[in-house]
Amino acid sequence: SNNNKLSGLISFMCPKTPNKVSHLSFLDLSSNNLQEQLPNCWTRFENLVFLDLSDNALFGKIPTTMGSLPSIQTLKLNKNGFVGELPSSLKNLTTLSVFDVGENNLSGLIPEWLGGGLPNFVILILRSNHFYGSIPLQLCNMRDIQILDFSMNNISGSIPKCLNNLTNLAQKGSSSLTLNH
Repeated sequence: SNNNKLSGLISFMCPKTPNKVSHLSFLDLSSNNLQEQLPNCWTRFENLVFLDLSDNALFGKIPTTMGSLPSIQTLKLNKNGFVGELPSSLKNLTTLSVFDVGENNLSGLIPEWLGGGLPNFVILILRSNHFYGSIPLQLCNMRDIQILDFSMNNISGSIPKCLNNLTNLAQKGSSSLTLNH
């Protein structure tokens, strides 16, 4: 239910029986007025494939238990007020193909694990944050990447030459690479 004025995520996400597995697979709460920190009880959402929390007023750190979403393919947290570094637990999201944390207040180095164990990335958006340092060479392992946006950060150094090998970045669209979400 996007484009509403919902609030009170914590009671919804973390019920009195926290170990009960949710069968929810698609959750779109984008463009609401959620003004709170994200709860840290994502372990019960093992069937969640699509999560869109974009365009809210969420703040604080991205919870570590978000790395416990074994089925997640699309994770959109953009246009919020998240701070801190990307939690390293997100490297467990091996099914992730769309990851958008653009337009937040995130900081730190661009994590090497983004290009390490996440083979299914098609869209990676880190734009408009406070990431710094250089682009890690590991990102050259993202063979299927089509959109890679690091704009409006504090990134320095040279662009790794191996990014030239990511041929899907240069294509206008490939019939063999389709996105369901």
